[in-house]
Amino acid sequence: MFGAWGKATKNGNVVQLRALDWDFEGPYRKYPLVIVYHPSNPKDGNKWVNIGFMGWLGVISGVN
Repeated sequence: MFGAWGKATKNGNVVQLRALDWDFEGPYRKYPLVIVYHPSNPKDGNKWVNIGFMGWLGVISGVN
């Protein structure tokens, strides 16, 4: 994971990189999953997306 912003970038914008170096022969590759969360009450948090695999505990990547 890499991130830079402000004086560290040419125009001051945020630059982000994430690389996952995984073996493509693993069983997880057969079961990708994208879950979109829409809290019914705004007080429960923001809408966001979980990118992962079936049976995987945790979040590989997310966007809110």
